[in-house]
Amino acid sequence: MKSRSFATKVILLTALIASVAWGQTDLPRELATIIPKYPGSNVVVAKDSNGGSQTVMETQDNARAVMVFYRKAMVYRGWNIMTGMALESGSTLIFSKGDQTLHITAKGEREDKTIILVSIPK
Repeated sequence: MKSRSFATKVILLTALIASVAWGQTDLPRELATIIPKYPGSNVVVAKDSNGGSQTVMETQDNARAVMVFYRKAMVYRGWNIMTGMALESGSTLIFSKGDQTLHITAKGEREDKTIILVSIPK
């Protein structure tokens, strides 16, 4: 009886670990070829669709640090800054390259988290 109980616990623990690993999301395929994932961030939502690709990431860094990172990273990759906008607790940058546009917004939230929204319309 004890071995059955132990085996059940091992199976449940394995299933829990697998579900946590499978729940970790990467950047959508299209965005992963264009932008780097913000260092130390967690991808919360990732979506490729006919309308484009979108992702939402969370980080402990402030919104300013996020935007400095992406400004440098995207210009290095050949993207041009079209415009930028300051928000109440963050900012937005819109980049262009050829006929593509890329939108990146970093907005500070409660609990010392910054939400990063990235989208590239088709």
